[in-house]
Amino acid sequence: QTTPEQLLQCTAELDDNPLFRQKLTELGKIYEAYDAFLMNKFDDADDNLTKLARTIPCVPALNQATFYIDGFFRFTAAELECIKAFLQTGADVIVTLCTPMLSRENSGIFAPVTQNAAALYNLAQEAGVQVETPVCLKRRFRFEQSAELAHLEEQYEAYPSTAYTAPTHDIALFSARDVYREVVYAAVQIKKTVREMGIAYRDIAIIAGDLELYQTIIKTVFPLYEIPVFIDTKRDLLGQPVMLMFFSLLRILTDGFRTPDVLSYLKSGYSGLSEEDADRLENFVLQANIRKQDWFSEERFTQRANTVFQEAEDVSASEETERLLVSRNTFLSPILHLRERFASSKMIHDRAEAIFLFIEEIGLMDQIQKQIDRFLEKQELQLADEFAAVYNLLIATLDQLVMCMGDESVGLKRLCSILEAGFGGYDIGVIPPANDQVFLGDVTRSLVKNVRALFIMGANDTAFPPSAGTEGILTDAERIYLMQKGLPLAPDTKKLAFDNQFLVYSAVNNSSEKLFVSYPVSDMEGKGLRPSQLVLRMKKLFPALRYESDVLEEIPGAERVVASAESACHFVLTHLREAEREKIVSGLFSQL
Repeated sequence: QTTPEQLLQCTAELDDNPLFRQKLTELGKIYEAYDAFLMNKFDDADDNLTKLARTIPCVPALNQATFYIDGFFRFTAAELECIKAFLQTGADVIVTLCTPMLSRENSGIFAPVTQNAAALYNLAQEAGVQVETPVCLKRRFRFEQSAELAHLEEQYEAYPSTAYTAPTHDIALFSARDVYREVVYAAVQIKKTVREMGIAYRDIAIIAGDLELYQTIIKTVFPLYEIPVFIDTKRDLLGQPVMLMFFSLLRILTDGFRTPDVLSYLKSGYSGLSEEDADRLENFVLQANIRKQDWFSEERFTQRANTVFQEAEDVSASEETERLLVSRNTFLSPILHLRERFASSKMIHDRAEAIFLFIEEIGLMDQIQKQIDRFLEKQELQLADEFAAVYNLLIATLDQLVMCMGDESVGLKRLCSILEAGFGGYDIGVIPPANDQVFLGDVTRSLVKNVRALFIMGANDTAFPPSAGTEGILTDAERIYLMQKGLPLAPDTKKLAFDNQFLVYSAVNNSSEKLFVSYPVSDMEGKGLRPSQLVLRMKKLFPALRYESDVLEEIPGAERVVASAESACHFVLTHLREAEREKIVSGLFSQL
C-alpha cells in the first residue's frame, strides 16, 4: 500500500519537474493528515484488506487451510498482500485465471491476466513458496451445446483466424434504426427464446453498452411483453424519496417555508398525510398563493387568494378549510418541534439527536416498513431492498457524523452541505433476487455467469467497450514514474483500456447456447453511430452470420414487434391509421 512517506520521498528526485513535485508534496500532506485524523479513532473500509493481511499471521489454524480464488483478472495491492500472508502461514492457495497463456509476450486482450500471473509469481518468490506447474484446461465444457460459440471463443483473439463458413443458428446480429427498435427486437427475441428453448427468464442476460440509456427504455418496453427484468445498477442515494423528503426538510429549516420546498416535502409521501390530503393541500397552497409566514397565520391560511375573476372568497367556516387546517397542523407540528431543538444547540451530536427524534415522531421506520411489505406482496424485491438500504444508510450516516464531528458546532447551512456531501458519496447496489427475471447489466460492473442466452445491446464503437476515462489528478506519465519507483497505484488509462477489452471478451463468451448482438445506427438525436469492433470481428469470423436489419423499414412488420397480447394491442393502436393498414393488420393476424 502506498504511504504518505513514500509520496514525499519521491519528491526529492523531481528537481527538474517542479509542478509534479508540488503535486506530490500536496498529495502526501493531505494523505498524511487524513491518516492522522483516522488513526485509532475511525475505520476506513478501504483499509479492511490491509488489516486482514496483518491479522492472518496471528491465526495459526490457517496453515492447514486451502484457499480457492476465482474470477479475478487483476488484484489490488491490498489483495496481493492478503494472498502473500496466506502463503507465509503455510496455507495452500489455488488461483484460476482466464487466459490461454501465462507468457506476457503478445498477450493482447489477456494482458491484464498475464500481468496478474506475473505479480503472483513475484509474490510467491517473496514469500519463499514454490509455484507448482500450472494446469491448463483445454476442454470447453460451456460450449459443448454450440459449435458456433466454441468457434467464437477460440478464434476471438486469434490472428490469423479461421472462418466458420456454415450458416449460424446460435449467433445472430441485428442492426436497428434506433435504440427503441433495438429494445423491441430484444424483447421479441427473448419471448421466442423462452418459448422455443423452454428456458426460464433467469437463464437470459442482457449486457448493455450504455446501461443508463437502455434501462430507461427497457423499463417502458419490457412490461408490454410481460418480461420481468432485474437491472444491475447503482442508484443515486440523493434521488430516493426518503432523501428528497430529508433535504426538503433541511431546506425548510434553512430558508424558511418556501412553497417549492414545502410541496416537495408533502409529495415525498412521508409528511404524515395521505396522498389525497397532500394533493388537496397542494392545490389550496398554489391557488391561495401561500408564502413563508402564511403557514403560521390561521387567518391568512383560511382566506383564499383572489380568484381569476378578482373575487375574494372567505372559506373559514367550511368543512374544506377545517380539513386543510388539520392537514397543515399534522405535517407542521414535527417540523416545528425539530426547529425548536435545532435552535437550542448548534452541537452536531445535539442536532443529530434532534433528527433522530424527528424520524421517530413521523414514524419514518414504520412508513418505510409498510412500503417494503407492499413491494414484497407484489414481488418487487428490488424496490423492497432499495428502500431498506436507503433507511439503513440514513441512520448509519448520521451515526458516522456524530462519531467524526460530534463535538463541533455548525450552522444549518453548513450542516446541510456536510450531510449532502456524506449522502452523495453513496450509491445503492442491490443483490439480484432469486426469482425468475432477465438480468440486465453492463460490461464493467455486472458479473454474468451460467446463462444459456445472452443479448449484447448497444454494440457501438463509443460504448462497447466503454472508454477508459480521463487521467485524473495524476497523469499516466506520472503514474508510470511512481510505479517504476515501486509504488503500487491504480491502473492508468492504457491499462484500463486493456481491462475493458478483456471484459468485453469475458462478456461475449458467457452464454452456453445463444448469442444475440445488436446495435443502433443512430442515437436518440438522430446522429449516426458506427458498429463496434466486436461486430466487425463477428462478421469476419462468420461470413454466413445470421443478420437482420430494420434500418430501411419505415414501419416495422408485426413479426418484429408482436410477441404478447399487450404488444399486439400497442402495435394496432400505433399503426391502425397508416397507409398500408390492410397489410399491417393481415401481418398482425398471421403473427398471432
